Amino acid sequence: NLLWTQYNENRMLIPNLFWVFFQLTAHSDTKTIMLFDACLFIASYAFLLVIYRRTVDRRLDPLQTIAIGLVWFSLADWENALWGFQIAWYLIIFFLMAMLLALSRREITPGALAVAMALAAAASFSSLQGLFAWPVGLLCILWRLDDRSRKISYAVPWVAVGAVTTGVYFWHF
Repeated sequence: NLLWTQYNENRMLIPNLFWVFFQLTAHSDTKTIMLFDACLFIASYAFLLVIYRRTVDRRLDPLQTIAIGLVWFSLADWENALWGFQIAWYLIIFFLMAMLLALSRREITPGALAVAMALAAAASFSSLQGLFAWPVGLLCILWRLDDRSRKISYAVPWVAVGAVTTGVYFWHF
């Protein structure tokens, strides 16, 4: 029950599970959590580059990759990286980018849709901002699919699962 307890205006089930994991394995060592956050952020950037390549059907040149990397890893936000507590923010970014990666395949399959739904739910149960994964995912589905019947057959379950996830998130809020 403590894993689901509301923290300020957030439900942080997934970060709380990671906190338990880090307590059991690393005794809540802040350096370990910071390294984990950095790995999540680096993986998210790699996902972004793959998403771009899949969407535009070309790679970024090295200068563009460096420019985007400088913005992505900007020193303007350095203090968040030093707080172990910010794991929720890094998880949300990671789950969002992984969801977009699943939806950026040339052909969105029902399996990719299910994976994207699971990733959006994980983002949602990481913090309130994670709920934004649902409208972003819906926009991707509507944008990527050409066939109207496929749009509907993918969008309806997406909206339904998103609505249920949102309802569970706000249950007894």
